[in-house]
Amino acid sequence: MTIGRRAFLGVVMGVFLTTPLSADPVVWTGPSVTFQKPAFADWTLPENQDRITDNVWITRKSQQGLFNIQAESSYLRNVSPSGTEWATGSAVDWSNLTFRPWELWTEADFSGPPSTPGANAVLHLIAADVYLDIRFLSWGQRPTSGGFFSYERSTAAPVLTLTSIIDGDWNTPQTWDDGSLTPSAADNVIVLGHAVAVSADAAALSLQIAEADGQIRIGASVRLELIESLTMATGSRLGVSVAGASAGRIDAGGDVSLGGILEMQIDANKPFEAGTHSLVTAGQIIGAFDASSGLGDYVSVGDSGDGLVYSDTTVTLTIDANLHPGDANLDTTTDVRDFNVWNTHKFTSGTDWTTGDFDGNGITDVRDFNVWNTAKFTSVGNGAPIVEGRVPEPAGLAMLAVATMFLLGYVARLSTGSSQASPTATTTDRGSVPGLRRLGPR
Repeated sequence: MTIGRRAFLGVVMGVFLTTPLSADPVVWTGPSVTFQKPAFADWTLPENQDRITDNVWITRKSQQGLFNIQAESSYLRNVSPSGTEWATGSAVDWSNLTFRPWELWTEADFSGPPSTPGANAVLHLIAADVYLDIRFLSWGQRPTSGGFFSYERSTAAPVLTLTSIIDGDWNTPQTWDDGSLTPSAADNVIVLGHAVAVSADAAALSLQIAEADGQIRIGASVRLELIESLTMATGSRLGVSVAGASAGRIDAGGDVSLGGILEMQIDANKPFEAGTHSLVTAGQIIGAFDASSGLGDYVSVGDSGDGLVYSDTTVTLTIDANLHPGDANLDTTTDVRDFNVWNTHKFTSGTDWTTGDFDGNGITDVRDFNVWNTAKFTSVGNGAPIVEGRVPEPAGLAMLAVATMFLLGYVARLSTGSSQASPTATTTDRGSVPGLRRLGPR
């Protein structure tokens, strides 16, 4: 039997659902166990039934074949045990095997049940979509044998718990204390005071963001599936990226206990668009985020003025408008305040949208000034459409220098109360954009 470290998907402490929790079949690779039903033993007693799952209990009367006493009262030829199918081979090779009902399998690959002892076989638990290795050790053939049989079979491996030890990516083994594995749908995951990025679709049995500095950051269009639960400690952070019409999300089969801070993050390569996003789905939502931030005045009112709407099973976010080009401070208007952001961070790297990098290349430079300059003194509903991709190069740095000097002078006139502002410059008060609220505290 193959011994492995992974628990099968959707089974914990021997409990199954009646349908698979994942689209992917699961192979049991845990330690083998031996089951024996003695001759003439009472098949109605639990000790004479191999209760593999909640809905598959294998036994045998004092004669005839195997049946699933949880679902049927006796053996039915060419059908029993119900909810199972069988093949010869190894469970890890399940996709290349031919599966049949138990008796048809024994007749097709052997000369009947008495010839099966010693053969390597595979049992498929259909409802749970689990494959396990099984090898018969004995079979009582004659009616006077009393229906004894025995076999050994694989089990689900113990559930692992992986704990973060450094900042890193979910799919990098060095992020976790094991050092050789990355989380799977069979593992419990604990994030301590580290920032863990989920950059591709991933899964875990459960997730705890257990410390105040702990962070999970989910990329746009990335799905984190939790078979069971999510728990967030006070002060912990859940970062969710939004790009175009897509946002990251968490789908949990059990309870989600919210707390901590929700941080919406902008992908400057494809700024966000208006729409409603399902950020969290769960068997039950418990509590709410302590605070949220990230999208400024672009979100709808929601339940608490932050764009979020909570139900018993979902948390959704509604964005009212496309991100406006050059709007670094996210107040829906591109104006002098946004130029000041650009000017503060100009010609530096490691920047993002809110520090003046409007083209998503990680540098606040002349190209980003061009974005601001094209959209200056316009606002949502009164300006250019959403920016995607790169913007043209300016005619030269001289243009930037002249524009910078002009704008610095304009800022100075604003600060001294001058009414000499350029007649072509028009600003839009945020109060003229109805229905928009800031996400989180100012």
